[in-house]
Amino acid sequence: MPLALEGPVQCFLDANESFEIKRGNFSWPVIDTDLTVTTFTREGPIGFTLHTPHWSADYQLTIADGRITFTCDGPEPTVTTSRQAQPFSEYLNQHGLRILFEDEAILVGWCRLRCEGRDRGRGLGRRAWRKRNLAI
Repeated sequence: MPLALEGPVQCFLDANESFEIKRGNFSWPVIDTDLTVTTFTREGPIGFTLHTPHWSADYQLTIADGRITFTCDGPEPTVTTSRQAQPFSEYLNQHGLRILFEDEAILVGWCRLRCEGRDRGRGLGRRAWRKRNLAI
């Protein structure tokens, strides 16, 4: 079951670039937005909301065929940098998010699984993931 979302890491890596998210006449730094999980189920798409002080946007995250796909449920904001502007879902489809699940399981980027805590240091062999249910 998803518990939280973190991301996109790209916004934190490039200190020389300003990443803003814009919808209508309002823009806001991407690093100051809030991502809130709205669907807490063990199967199906993960719903989440992107919040700024001026507006919010609802999204769906789907994991299928080894890929994570993001879609917006309504008017979509745009991520802007000095070089480009693109819909936020398109940006997420390129860069991904960090998804934190129950039992300390983490999905990073394009379906790379890590497990913190008790499995740390043991590698990511089948044994570490055998009892984890990440069906979506």
